Amino acid sequence: DAFAAMASPAYAIISAGEGNWYGHPHARVLELFDNTRILRTDKHGCITLYLGEGKIHAEHFLEP
Repeated sequence: DAFAAMASPAYAIISAGEGNWYGHPHARVLELFDNTRILRTDKHGCITLYLGEGKIHAEHFLEP
């Protein structure tokens, strides 16, 4: 909890297979990043980040 609050990331990328047996990501993890743009491989597919000149741009393959 403290780490997520201290880091306050712009993006959180969660790698999880659609319909996985473990139920990932856990609801508590999603709550930790409630003020963060969350990109999930189970919902967004392939995720690409472009980094440069102090900016981050994210693109994804699927529309959730």
